Amino acid sequence: MRPAQRLNVAASVRNVLGPVLRLAYPSDVWGAHHLPMSGPVLVVGDQPELLAGGLVKAAAPRPVHVIGTPAAMQAVPPALMQAAGDLPCVQPGIDAAASALHLLASDEAVVALGPTPAPGYLAVASGAPIVTVVVIGAAGRVSTDPPRLRARIEVRFGPARDLGVPGDPCAIATVRAAGERIRQMIVDARVEAFARHGGPFTESGAR
Repeated sequence: MRPAQRLNVAASVRNVLGPVLRLAYPSDVWGAHHLPMSGPVLVVGDQPELLAGGLVKAAAPRPVHVIGTPAAMQAVPPALMQAAGDLPCVQPGIDAAASALHLLASDEAVVALGPTPAPGYLAVASGAPIVTVVVIGAAGRVSTDPPRLRARIEVRFGPARDLGVPGDPCAIATVRAAGERIRQMIVDARVEAFARHGGPFTESGAR
């Protein structure tokens, strides 16, 4: 699927998926204005939950392409994921990385919520600005379970930032440095998000 086709599909899915998810899970979205409305952007987070990608897609103010997490890959057939404009990720994630970089080079937004493909590599290879995202309340009993119906969800986007890690994007040291920088950005975003929320959610999605 070409980038323009993926963009049109992602926009259509967002328009359909958003109202459905908001009906099932009332959501509070914070910081959506931080997500640049044009140009490449890499949205990063540590969100293994099954519905986290869909919730980010529904909350984002522009179409985004979500890289499949392990939980999503267990529950959603790759063909269906592709049909939704997203990126299946089969270990070791080489195809997903290539597709993500192609989309970023086409000025699109990619969401990476897991460790594969390495967000540090995507960041240094693309040069795209980084936006963190934290989804609170998306957990079920296990990562492949959705949250209980009508659970309150919070989605918080952080400010767009340049990674600021120079070096050869093919060098292991550069990718590791970028990965560590992104990891710290995500940790800081989660600490701030939970502090603003007033405390972490329980596994059932309630405080």
